[in-house]
Amino acid sequence: CVEWATANADGATYLRRATDREHDALSPYHFFVAHQTYHGIASVLAPLDDAARIVPFDPPAAGGPVVAETYPAGVLDARGLPRTEYKGTEQAHTQRRVRILDGLADQSSVAIPDAIRATYRDDTGGDALDSLLAALGVSGCRDAWGHEPSSLTGHIYV
Repeated sequence: CVEWATANADGATYLRRATDREHDALSPYHFFVAHQTYHGIASVLAPLDDAARIVPFDPPAAGGPVVAETYPAGVLDARGLPRTEYKGTEQAHTQRRVRILDGLADQSSVAIPDAIRATYRDDTGGDALDSLLAALGVSGCRDAWGHEPSSLTGHIYV
């Protein structure tokens, strides 16, 4: 993808989809997220062997599994919460995670028990909090997946 973009897109290295630009996300093949993209496709999507519907490309089937793309920073943006500087070991990073957790608790119908809250607060890499944000982002869109069979670029649900 990098080689093609560099040769064919006015020297751009990483092309972004409209949904990437809308949420200020990186290209799915950017070196920061390429491994996540690859393992999501190879380890999550491939084994499903057409059992799940991938929105917005496929229409969701009643009661069947759905795979939807989300972006934790976009979920934070949509809720007016800080999208940066929550990953790290400094006290300021921990405070930022607490601020995000407080904001989520105030805004959503999801209760975060203290024992689990501590996991989100203390995970300096931010993966635990990112997983919560992804779940909130996708669950909030489950009744509005949309279906765009002609789309080739996907959609980030927040």
